[in-house]
Order: sequence, then structure tokens, then C-alpha cells
Amino acid sequence: MNPRHISAALALAIFLPLAASALTADDIQAQIQSLLAQLAQLQEQLKQLQMPAPVTPPVSRICPILNRTLARGASGSDVTSLQAYLGVSQTGYFGPLTEQAVQQLQVQEGVVSSGSAATTGYGSVGARTRAVFARRCGTVVSPPQPQPPIACTAVYPICGVGYHVGGYCNNQCLPDTTSAGAPTISGLDAPTSLNVGQTGTWTVHASVLGGGQVSYSVVWGDENYLPTLMNAASAIAVNTSGTFTHSYSEAGTYSPTFTVSNAAGSARTSATVVIQGVKTCNPVPIIDCAPGYTYTGESYDSARCKVAGKCVPNPSQSFSASPTSGVAPLTVSFSATGSAETVRYVDFGDGTMSSLQYQCVGGGYGNAGCSLIASPHTYASAGTYIAKLQKPAPSCQTCTDLEGRETIGTVTITVTGAQTATLSASPTSGPAPLAVIFKTSVTSGIIDFGEGTSGGEIYAFSCGDYAAPESCGYGATHTYTKAGVYIAKYPKIFDCIGSCDIKQQAVTITVR
Repeated sequence: MNPRHISAALALAIFLPLAASALTADDIQAQIQSLLAQLAQLQEQLKQLQMPAPVTPPVSRICPILNRTLARGASGSDVTSLQAYLGVSQTGYFGPLTEQAVQQLQVQEGVVSSGSAATTGYGSVGARTRAVFARRCGTVVSPPQPQPPIACTAVYPICGVGYHVGGYCNNQCLPDTTSAGAPTISGLDAPTSLNVGQTGTWTVHASVLGGGQVSYSVVWGDENYLPTLMNAASAIAVNTSGTFTHSYSEAGTYSPTFTVSNAAGSARTSATVVIQGVKTCNPVPIIDCAPGYTYTGESYDSARCKVAGKCVPNPSQSFSASPTSGVAPLTVSFSATGSAETVRYVDFGDGTMSSLQYQCVGGGYGNAGCSLIASPHTYASAGTYIAKLQKPAPSCQTCTDLEGRETIGTVTITVTGAQTATLSASPTSGPAPLAVIFKTSVTSGIIDFGEGTSGGEIYAFSCGDYAAPESCGYGATHTYTKAGVYIAKYPKIFDCIGSCDIKQQAVTITVR
């Protein structure tokens, strides 16, 4: 029956009898008692109508088997079964959605309602939350399988939430990615004893909080025993890895010091090694160099044993040429220092050679003003030639050909080809007096006008000098006053000293 219908019936039961004829007091009292009984009955019906409907039990879910503490970042098949029970997407990775579902369950079951997984366990599946699953599922969760405790290293210094047990981390060490710090050294593998000359291996184990590159260096402790030339190079050995090798040449006790560095700082460690025995060096042979050679280059190895040098040629004698460059054909003179007994040759570098003769100029005292002179040599073609000063080899003192000699000096001769210049004239014919403009492709020199005069010096034309634009450029002007045929030439012969750098060009001028 609807509550509103019950209220209407109650009102009718109260007011309708009042509208009847007058009743006695006993009748009215009887009616009141009847109405009160009806009211109590109606109130009970109303209470039953207001009670909530019975709750339908939830559909049964597969209970997860949880043998370890689970928190954000965990993964595995137990995470997948937990997600299936909580109605979260089954990824097998404990992320923020799984954490929120666990928090809701903990609040419903009164386990915990605030804090974090690290402080109160809010959002992580620990012992109390696993007990809730055991009670809900009506089964006993199998006891946790013991995990071997591990000690977190400097590379992975952070223990996962809920994994720290008795000073160890239960198989959940994580890296600290907040920032890179100074390196730390966790160990040093080092030999404790070696023999003199025996090579040992040292390995430094280091890490950096947050990761990053480091450099390794070592001071071996035997630097004072090394020869002076080797001291600076051997004082500190630098490496990009933590492994070093070294041998000691003297018996004794040493403490090599290893340093690991980065931009944030450094760490240092050392170890003691005892070197036993005495190193015996092989004797260095005595080398007698041939004439013209000098013994040099003795050194020491890492065990302080002397290493033999070698014979090297004596420094080159003074060897010169003049000129060393020019236009073909180029004539060059060669000279070298020496005495009357010196036998020297010049290989001109173009397939020819000559011997040098001892000559003195000016009658100087002793060897003053004296030198070895070669006959002047002419290079006919352009090119780069390496002229060589040579002497007979020790085994071939009388050799006269190009073989069996040693080069003791060189000089480079550069020969260029003659340039080609242009010479033009305008006009090239006409009645006298005839004014001719000569133009050349060069910017200096003298033009021979072909009439016995001293010629005209080349200068730069200005385009405003003449009406014709083609007159701009370099050249000279000349006026022929008499009829005749003239051969104008560039360059003028006396303008060339020795040999001309430019081949001569000519143009014919006809004056009527």
C-alpha cells in the first residue's frame, strides 16, 4: 500500500465519525481505542515500506595469490591477478590506476585512509591488505616465499617500497636518478706482491650516484726512480676505465694511489704492493758509426734499462742556389761549403749532374772566401726541380754516377713558362700623320713603335680620354708622321734583363 493512501485512510477514520450524530461518552471512548489500534498498525506498515531492499551479493571474483608486498612500479603475474580482482586493466604493471583501486579497498575495509605507500602503506599491498583478501576470499594466502636479501650498491642505492628488511633490500634495488654526484669507490682489485719487471693489473670499482662519466688516474709511487726524460710522462697515468697495468723496476714496497674524478668531485684509494728481486738489464752494445754518421738516441725502458741508440747522418752541409725561381730558360748557380779535399756532386733534378770544384775568391786567408762551386746549369723547361747535394757513400768513395751516393742537402728550383701577352693597334693603316692607340693585356712595360724611338711606356687609359669606349684599358699612344711600314713590338728588347717573362708580340702599322 502506498504511504499516501495510508495517510488518507487515517484522516477519514478520524474525521468521519465526528460528523455522525451525537454519541455517548462510552461510545466515543471505544471509537478512540479502535482508531489508535488502526494507527499503530498503519505505522508498522509504513516502517516496512521505508526499509532498504536486500543487497544482492557481488559476483564472485578469482582471488589473487599474493606472496609479496606490491607497490607502484612492481610488475608480474601477481600484479595481473590483483588487477583482475580490482577490476583494473590487466597490464601486469602496478601503476597509478592500480594504486587508486588498492586505496579504495583499504578505505572500505578500514585498513588505512591517508598517507603514502612509503609512510603508511596507503596504496601498497602489504600484510594487512593481504589479510583483507584472505578474509574476502575465504582462503588462506600461501606464506611468502623467502627471497635472498641483497645489499644495494652505489649504482642502485634506493630500496623499493616495502622491500627493506633487516638492513637489506628484498630484491628491489632501484637507481637514484635525481642528480649525478661525486664518484665513490667501492673496491680495488690489486696484487699484493710482484717480482721486479713483472706486470701487475689493478682494477678500481667506482660508481656515480645518478650515473655519468668519470676519469681514472694513478700515481704509481716509483716516479723518482725513473730517468729524468721519462719522469714527466710517467708521473700520472690517466685512463677512461678502471683497469691499469704497471711493472716496477726496483725492489721495495709501493703504494700506488688511484683517483676517480668527475665534475662534481673525486674519490681516492690506494693499495700496498711488495716488489721482490732485482732486475738485470742487458748490456747496451757499443756502436761505431761510419764516417758521416753520428751515434744518438739512447733511451730507457720502463724498467730503467738503457736502450741502444742508432747512427744517423750528419747534419746537411750548407747548399745554396741562385736564383731559385724564374722563367724558362733559367740559368742557376750552385755552391756548397767544403774544403779542397771534399768530393761533392750536384744532381740537378732534371736527369743531369755535375761535380763541384773547390774555388777561392778574393785570396782570403785559409778557407776564407772559398767554397765548392758547380758550373752554372740551365733549366730549359718549366717545372719544379729538386737539386741534391751528394757525397760518395762510405763503401763507394770513387763512384761517379748517380748511384752509390748519399744526399746531404737539397734545394728546390721552380721554373715557369713564359707568359703570352697581347698587342693590338687601332688604326693599323692610314695617311700621315697617323695617331695609333696601342693596347696590351699587361699593365706595365715599354712598347717599341718600330721607328727607332725609345718607345712608349704602358699606362692606364681613362674611358674619358677618347670617344671610343674600346680605348679603355692599358697601353700607349703614338703618332706616325712619315709614310712607311712599321713593326711595333711588345716588350721592347732592352726592357728584358736576362730573359723576358713575356713572349714578344708584334703588329704592323702602314702609313701612307
